[in-house]
Amino acid sequence: MSHPLQAIESNPAGHQRALRGTVYGVVSALSYGTAVLFVRYAYKAGMSAATATLLRFALATLCLFLFLRLSGRWVTLPTGQALTLFLCGLLLYTIMGITWFEALRITPAWLVSLLVALFPIPVMIGSWLLLHQQSDSGQIIALGVVLIGVVLLFWRPLGEMALAGVALMVISVTFYAIYLLIGERWAQEADAGMRTVWTTLGAAVGSGVYALGSGQLDLRFAPDGWLWALLLGIVCTVMGIAFLWESVRLLGPTPTAIIAVLEPVFSVLLSVLLLGESLSTLQWSGAAVVLAGIVFLQTRTVQSRPVE
Repeated sequence: MSHPLQAIESNPAGHQRALRGTVYGVVSALSYGTAVLFVRYAYKAGMSAATATLLRFALATLCLFLFLRLSGRWVTLPTGQALTLFLCGLLLYTIMGITWFEALRITPAWLVSLLVALFPIPVMIGSWLLLHQQSDSGQIIALGVVLIGVVLLFWRPLGEMALAGVALMVISVTFYAIYLLIGERWAQEADAGMRTVWTTLGAAVGSGVYALGSGQLDLRFAPDGWLWALLLGIVCTVMGIAFLWESVRLLGPTPTAIIAVLEPVFSVLLSVLLLGESLSTLQWSGAAVVLAGIVFLQTRTVQSRPVE
């Protein structure tokens, strides 16, 4: 059995694959991480949670559809594959989006971010039980390090806890894990743009039904709300989903899920840089521990991920 360093040196293609997958995962996490800012501004513009969810997915679908058509990158997917992606968006991503928006409306942002960071756990368990993928000791160690960093970063007294918001986030995280596990198969077979447009189309239909059925659809918000809705659609949705699936394709669901824990870290850092919020020494230490865990995971992935 060769030494891990020898495996890296003798497997340059695997190294490049793991590095690209990690970069894609980081970009996806950064894209999703901006959502807290854009949603906050959208709420200030007078937008409801259901309206924000609908506009996010509708504008994302429209922009991506136009881009794929005008750039000549539109590809006709097999009916079964397109339908599966559409249903993933309709059933899974709609529930994820609505519960996240509603939780953020009634729950402290720090608690929402902490609960988001826990979703690698159901992904890892699902990979074991459903996909029969074994997570090696390095991935488990990396997950443990990352979760310790998250606790340090988001530690607060639990007196602020809103139980309804926690319940919503548990639902959101669970459906996110299911979405990631189901989608791994399609990540290997379909173009990233086509995967994303069919998923966001399903989410747009689902969130539209919810907005109309709940009576929360209201477009009478301030004009700047359209800007935040557009940024939610392009940055937090199109870029987030597309880069997420590329990372899953290259790394697999569990490493991608662990990298995605950077999402709440980016949310906090952006809040510090753009909203004037501050972090304690303990919180900065937590952010550093999370980053250390991601770097360790990337190194382990280089050693263990086969070349395809």
